Parts: sequence; C-alpha cells; structure tokens
Amino acid sequence: MKISVLLWTILPTLILAGFNNVLGSEKERFARAIGGRPISRGRYPWLVLLRATIVTHKLFGIIPIRHKHIYCGGSVLNDRWIVTAAHCFKEEGSEARRIQRWKVRLATSNLRMDPLERVRHVLGQLFDRSDWVQWEITADRLVVHPEYDSEDSWKNDIALVHLKRPVPSGDDYSPIRRINLPDQGDNSFPTVGQNCVTQGWGCTSQGDGPSSTARLLRLPIYSNDQCRDQYHMINMDNRVCAGYRNGGVGVCAGDSGSPLVCDKDGESVLVGVVSFTSRNEPSRYPAVSTRVSQYVDWIHSVIN
Repeated sequence: MKISVLLWTILPTLILAGFNNVLGSEKERFARAIGGRPISRGRYPWLVLLRATIVTHKLFGIIPIRHKHIYCGGSVLNDRWIVTAAHCFKEEGSEARRIQRWKVRLATSNLRMDPLERVRHVLGQLFDRSDWVQWEITADRLVVHPEYDSEDSWKNDIALVHLKRPVPSGDDYSPIRRINLPDQGDNSFPTVGQNCVTQGWGCTSQGDGPSSTARLLRLPIYSNDQCRDQYHMINMDNRVCAGYRNGGVGVCAGDSGSPLVCDKDGESVLVGVVSFTSRNEPSRYPAVSTRVSQYVDWIHSVIN
C-alpha cells in the first residue's frame, strides 16, 4: 500500500521531469562551451563535485542573510578520500577553510539535483538500487599540502578531503569508482602531444557561472617549456600543462580541482589536478595542473 501511494505521489513529478529533461537535452546541444561537451552520469565514475556554502552577510552580525557558493571538482581515491585543489579552500577566505561548509556530490553529472533525480533517489533507497541513489556527503576533514604556496603560481596546489561516511568505490555494481594513481616520480608519462581529458563544471563561456552539467574537454599535453614561457613561471616543477594556444578550448572557473586523466595501457590514470589558467582569456591558454605523480607518496601517507 505504501509503495502504491508513493508511486501515485511521485508520478506527476516523474512525467514532468522527463519532459523537462528532453527540453534540456535540446538546449545543451546549442550551449556554447569552451570546447567542451556534456557528459552523462556514470561515464566518469571517479568525478565528484565539491560545493561550499559561504555566508557573506549577517544581520546584526549574527543572523545569516546572504551567502554564495564555491564549486570545485575532484576525484575519488577510495571509499573515504577525495583529491582536489588546495586553492579551493585557501583563496576564498576563512569560511572556505571550515571543512564543515563543504559537501561532496558523487556519481552525478548535474550541478544540482533535478526533480527526476530526486524521484530516482527515493526509489533507489526504497528498492536498494545504489545506481539510482544520489550521493551527497558532508566532508569532515581537510588536508592541504603543507607546502602549498599561492604566491609561487599556486605551487603544490593539491588537497585531500575526507568524507563523513564511506561510499562503495570498489563495488563493481556501484556508480562510484576510484581513479588509478600514477607511479610516484614518473615524469615520463604522459608524453607531449598525448590526448587526455578533463571533466568538470567550469563555465561554458568567459564570465559565466558554473555549468549546470559536467562537461568533457579533450586536451593534448603541452610542452613544459612553452607553458613556462607563456605564464612567465620560473619552472614547471611538479606541474603538467594541457591544452592549446589560441585554440578556443580551455578550462574555466569551476574546473579547479578537476581531474586531468590520461590513458595508460588501457586504464585511466589521474595525471593532474586542475590548478589555474589565464584569468582573462581561458579559451586561449593551456591549463596548468598539479602533477599527481609527484605526490603519490604524500597521498598514501595521509590516507593510510
């Protein structure tokens, strides 16, 4: 009886959500991405969205009356740990450093839960379908790399986030899967020119807010020497560059912390954590990422 009542309650919402979903897919075909295209849920099961709600104004200094959201991408390391960029927490004021402000969305491609996802979430819990459940979990611990330095072109821009409760990242039937890490100290992979991908909720055109749907960018590995010259950096230690010069393709605000993933022997490997790009012309410059192979030992020392 309860199931029958539940279905009659949610059926109108389900129909409406499906209709809106059709309209939404048509709209996305014409959305102007910076070289990216929308991805579906489950296509990149290690991709996560980190969102912080930051209070910006308080009435009488006590009652919150205005707030803003901060969005960053990240990658699943195991059942409890996420890797992302350190500057997501360090460059947005003291409120962003309070890890309780952050929630992590996993196994999703949407920035926010839509009506159809809410319905599937209820049904997933009712019928024990983990592939329907919406995974949104509060973070309870933040570990920023101890040598992170924003004044040195965001050097060591990497951080680890601990989830308040575990997720099934090793289950073959789970929509959440952990990403493979490279070998510690391996700078030979990837090679210049190798095509890699990054996924995230970055803006779809310069000056816009985050994309409502996660998008995929295919970016070739860029020469370290050229990247260093274009950004006027002293060196490219512990960094990797990917993208084009004047190619009309690039990461954008909201892509910070997102994974740069390359294929190695048929497996997807986390090569970089998106760190920064040109503030004024993101579609004309390659993206600079933190080279994960230089931090594998540090990652293991924290999560173990």
